[in-house]
Amino acid sequence: MPVTVTSISVAAQAGSTTQPGTTTQPGTRQQHLSDSALVELTQKQTFRYFWDFAHPTSGLARERSNEAYNYGHEVVTIGGSGFGVMAIIVGAERKWCWQ
Repeated sequence: MPVTVTSISVAAQAGSTTQPGTTTQPGTRQQHLSDSALVELTQKQTFRYFWDFAHPTSGLARERSNEAYNYGHEVVTIGGSGFGVMAIIVGAERKWCWQ
């Protein structure tokens, strides 16, 4: 049964290349997604978040509360990094990343 989605923005993927020569335009929205397409989109956006915004040296997920508590931009989160590792495994299995 298709799911109607009107508020999922793929802005998280905006400008990022998922396959050579393929980019997503900022502000585009996916609508009328099937359940499997919604799961696929959620998994892909989760992968892109951890892939694109990881700490450049350690590769760990950044702490999102940096701004609220003025920790600085070098603080990473171990729990969030666990989610990131799993997202990268899914991304590698689905060929969303390459060397």
